[in-house]
Amino acid sequence: MIRKGLASVVAALACAAAPVAAQLTSPEPTVKAVPPPPASSPVPTFIQLSELALFARFCGGETVSEGIPQLPPGTRIGFADDPDGPASLVLCIDQYKAALAIPVTSTDDALVFMAFKPFAPLWPAAEARWGSDLERLRDEVRRTPLDVALAAYPYSAQMDPAAAAVFAASRTASAAGDHDRARALVEAELVRLAALEAAGKAKGRKKREVEYGFEISLLIGRIANLEAYANGPSAGADLLARLLEQYPLDEDYRANPVTNLGALLAEAGRSAEALAVIAPFAKGIDPGRIQPERYQIPGSIREFSWIAACAQNGVAGASAAAPYIRVVNSFRRGPVDPYVGWTRSNASIKFRMYKCLGDMEGYAAAWRREQPGPLSVLWLEFQEHGRSMIGHRRLDAPLRAALAAEFAPDYRELPESYRPALRAWWPERAGEE
Repeated sequence: MIRKGLASVVAALACAAAPVAAQLTSPEPTVKAVPPPPASSPVPTFIQLSELALFARFCGGETVSEGIPQLPPGTRIGFADDPDGPASLVLCIDQYKAALAIPVTSTDDALVFMAFKPFAPLWPAAEARWGSDLERLRDEVRRTPLDVALAAYPYSAQMDPAAAAVFAASRTASAAGDHDRARALVEAELVRLAALEAAGKAKGRKKREVEYGFEISLLIGRIANLEAYANGPSAGADLLARLLEQYPLDEDYRANPVTNLGALLAEAGRSAEALAVIAPFAKGIDPGRIQPERYQIPGSIREFSWIAACAQNGVAGASAAAPYIRVVNSFRRGPVDPYVGWTRSNASIKFRMYKCLGDMEGYAAAWRREQPGPLSVLWLEFQEHGRSMIGHRRLDAPLRAALAAEFAPDYRELPESYRPALRAWWPERAGEE
């Protein structure tokens, strides 16, 4: 993705309209009588003139509200086809005659928009803008300005600016389905940073400079994941192991790529290897003590635990995996940390774990219990001709079909013309096991 996905758009838009809902649902005063409110409310200071103009332009007849329970009363959603920028979802706030827009700048976001049945009245306008195969949107994504792509990448502010620009450009290429370009960019950047470090060592530096350790750890992880998407998790794991050997990292920067190595090995069914990799990180984990004694990125224990669960299941069976499964399921709220701008949702980690375990009943139960927002790209998991949206394993066909039927009142099977976009322009079943 090149930006924050539309997974939270409805929730975000509903929050933006919260003052409207509050005024419509506030209780009657109990201390003394007050005059009735004026017939029309004054425009709040947070509403800009541009938002008033947006309402006048896009909040006419072609809007929807039915079937979207997250929307507060008095709000509707429309589609803004802006010729000078990306198309947007528009939240129409009737009380203030104002509107807020969220740009659609990802093909995956557009796909789930085109699958969500309450938006059916908006589909013709969206298809006229993006094309019946999303090829026109794909070209728009390719033209994403670098500053926009950088702003959407959560680690850009912590990185060397040149490396961050390469990451942003690579993510844009991936979002447009230009996978060879996405990989070539990061491979060249890895060579560049390694050369800088080698030059420093040649000048008499006694140990690895840490200034590029973070960037190199992200680069080798991205290259390995791109290999996994193309050729499967086993191929991704083998490449990542070679890169870790070729580009040794200080301990502070090894945890993330090594954890990724364990995940790929587990998903590839190489359970003993995965367990050997993840064991040092998972040591001492138990459901009664899930807080580490030293600082770790909040939520990382969930990653260690799902990998350990899958690996233990393959090596020693369900009873050995059970304690780690309980740790993953013990998390009820997403972790928050002042040093980290983004962590995976609890739901996505649980879905990936149950896939890796091959526990289809557990997967289905977790999905029913922790459904993501209505515009989450995770809903694309149930498209017959789609790709895996969680990890590198495809859902079993019978379960996919059963869940697709269960959720059919809200989501349709997309037409055949969308098939290449659903695959993100990867070859059929590339990289999936």
